[in-house]
Amino acid sequence: MPLQHYPQLVTWLKNPSPDQTPASDFLIEIATTITNPSKLEHLLRQLPRYCLHYNDIEELCFSLKCELTQLLAIIAELAIQHDHGEKTQKCFHNIANSTNQVQIRFLSAWTAFNTQQYETCIAECDAITDTFAPVYGLMGQAYLETGRIKDAIECLTTASRLLPQDATTWFQLGKAHHVSGDLKNAISAIKMCVKLLPNADEALLYLALLHAEAGLNSDDTRHALNQSLQLLTRHDANLQVATTLLKLASITQEAMLAETIVKKVMWSKIRDTEQITKLMPQLLRSLQTQQWHHLAQEILTQVTIHF
Repeated sequence: MPLQHYPQLVTWLKNPSPDQTPASDFLIEIATTITNPSKLEHLLRQLPRYCLHYNDIEELCFSLKCELTQLLAIIAELAIQHDHGEKTQKCFHNIANSTNQVQIRFLSAWTAFNTQQYETCIAECDAITDTFAPVYGLMGQAYLETGRIKDAIECLTTASRLLPQDATTWFQLGKAHHVSGDLKNAISAIKMCVKLLPNADEALLYLALLHAEAGLNSDDTRHALNQSLQLLTRHDANLQVATTLLKLASITQEAMLAETIVKKVMWSKIRDTEQITKLMPQLLRSLQTQQWHHLAQEILTQVTIHF
């Protein structure tokens, strides 16, 4: 949740005015961390002796005309940026226990997830009884990180049903299906993500990868290839993108598109030897399958010249 989304809150944090009611010493100190992040470590060490009473925070939020969750989310982001997320998560956990506020419980879970405390995240999500789509989405991601794929698919499917316009949920659901070996449902979920975010590079590449892995010469595969071509305008020196697109061109036997891909890629800028060692054999194999030897030769010539 970027700070610039809440200009009124940023103004107060940078320049707290004397006539505003100070809700607690902790929140007053938060003002200094925006312009002086080095103070954050000392501040968070003092967490146990600050009283983060819900009523006090609510009063401050009312005076700022902002939502409580916006303020606490900013605190969480600052803490995670400066490696104090675990302490802040415990603080949110205690506030949630004392207030029974669903939003604060969710922030506790979110902070736990972003500090790699996946089991804690799952436990916090599980404590929320409301039917709340982001909870299912977050819990599904945590299950995915811990390898509990069946539970991840169940949670993410529920989240996608409750909030079908959320692209992130569809992307994570696609990943979960992919890990489970279900390419059909993985492709279906990632296609939904791309439909919602047509220019999302990661989703476009993932969709192309799934089609390449499925190895199907179909209209859908050609469509995935054509959609993914736009990646070359932003990633013309990315060997993973080039390899994936050429594999798709080989599967669909699209020689003209393969020519276009080879011409658009800036092979001279690809200098990562580890990536070249890993991906170049796959790329060349795709070209040789269709006997596009001249393209393989062109790529090898350009890559070799610049090494």
